[in-house]
Formats: sequence, C-alpha cells, structure tokens
Amino acid sequence: MGSTRSHPLPPGIFVPMSSSSSEFDGWTDRELVSEINRLRELLKIHDECKKKQEMCVEVRVMTEEEVQMTAQVEKVDQLRTHFC
Repeated sequence: MGSTRSHPLPPGIFVPMSSSSSEFDGWTDRELVSEINRLRELLKIHDECKKKQEMCVEVRVMTEEEVQMTAQVEKVDQLRTHFC
C-alpha cells in the first residue's frame, strides 16, 4: 500500500470537528484512573446485585412450583378419602 497521497479519498468524507469540551477536561491521569476504578467497582456491585435478584427469582419460582405440587397432592388425598 502506498501513502494516502497515492490513493486519495474523495473530498467531503472528513469534516473538521470542533473540539468539544467534556466534564473530564482538566482531569489528571491519576484522577481519570481513579474514576475508572470507581466505575468498575460500581459495575461489580451492580452485577452481584443482579445475580442475587436472579437467584431470588429462581427460588421464588421453585417455591411456587412446590406450592402447586403440594396442593395437587392434597387434592388427590381428599379424593382418596372421599372414595374409600
């Protein structure tokens, strides 16, 4: 491949962009690393909470199934006593 001069791109693809300011302007590298670490820790906490909620849903569904099973067994027992 040659340089971009030997294969120029069509005009109009690249447009000048103004430098936009962000809330991180003026932050030091140390401050940025600290913020990244803080956000990673928050993500870990969020993921742990999400996993706990999923486990709670699984337990609740299992409990509902057990309740239905118990109700069915009791119904069968009642029918047995009625016909015996």
